[in-house]
Amino acid sequence: MSGTLILMLVLVAVAHAVQTASGFGAGLVLITIGAHFLDLPTLLALVLPLSLVQTSWIAVRNRQFIAWRTLLMRVVPLMGTGVAVGYLVSGQLVGTPMLKQLLGGIVVLLAGRELRLLWRAVDERPATGASAASLAAMFCAGVVHGVYATGGPLLVYGLGREGLDRVRFRATITTVWLLMNIALVATFAVEGRYTSPLLFQLGLLTLALPIGIFAGERVFSGVDERTFKIGIYGLLMLAGLPLLVS
Repeated sequence: MSGTLILMLVLVAVAHAVQTASGFGAGLVLITIGAHFLDLPTLLALVLPLSLVQTSWIAVRNRQFIAWRTLLMRVVPLMGTGVAVGYLVSGQLVGTPMLKQLLGGIVVLLAGRELRLLWRAVDERPATGASAASLAAMFCAGVVHGVYATGGPLLVYGLGREGLDRVRFRATITTVWLLMNIALVATFAVEGRYTSPLLFQLGLLTLALPIGIFAGERVFSGVDERTFKIGIYGLLMLAGLPLLVS
């Protein structure tokens, strides 16, 4: 087994522990680090099917907590359109440093604002419905996800302002990744990315998923609502900084 594959096994376990606990983050961890030793098309073809396994597990087990109205009326139409736009322009945008830096800057600013409000125990979210900022974040999350498969930070911001508790938040955002990534994996399959060697690597990497899911579930069950939110936005801040300085 090559050193690269061993490192990917470790990354898959860590990334999916993070995502199981928080509802997002696997793509950020795997793409940010994995891009240093694998080309992006290969990396995306490996990362997204693994995400389907993890998200299916969480979505099915927590299906009664999914906020279907929010999901179907706002998130899926806005983010789905964004994913289509991102995929169509991905050839021109992949590897563009300015796009990563812009995403990083937006994420750091939004996460910093939410952490400040949590610290001051202030809630500035609209009482009903969604703000224009959260709707724009959902669309932009789709664009970024279509290009880099890392639309999590912007969607966390948009969905985080919908007034969902931590259980409904995780179940709903996990269902979003499941739906979006099914479409992307199907597209990759039509493009012919899933060769025999890649499928063999994918099968080996799947072995690390149970470790990550088990660890993430233990973390999720042990935190309260406010700690969960602080952890979510703190993770966003950490995720945005490397993009900002890339």
